Amino acid sequence: LHVRYELLAEVGQGSHGRVYRARRLGGDQRLLAVKKFNVPADASANGIPAFMIREVALLRKMKYFNHPNIVQ
Repeated sequence: LHVRYELLAEVGQGSHGRVYRARRLGGDQRLLAVKKFNVPADASANGIPAFMIREVALLRKMKYFNHPNIVQ
């Protein structure tokens, strides 16, 4: 994560993780949002939690929406 992005500030947090304002390193260095998930302690034994899979699927779909409340 820290190789590709510079985390600038925390902008929010919830039960599943934290969202940061970040800058992509190298290339265009554009500003974006990065979400870091809180990984449960037993995740390695039980696999990836279902909520994480759902969240990633939703975030991938959202990148195609053009809405003022969705970070591009």
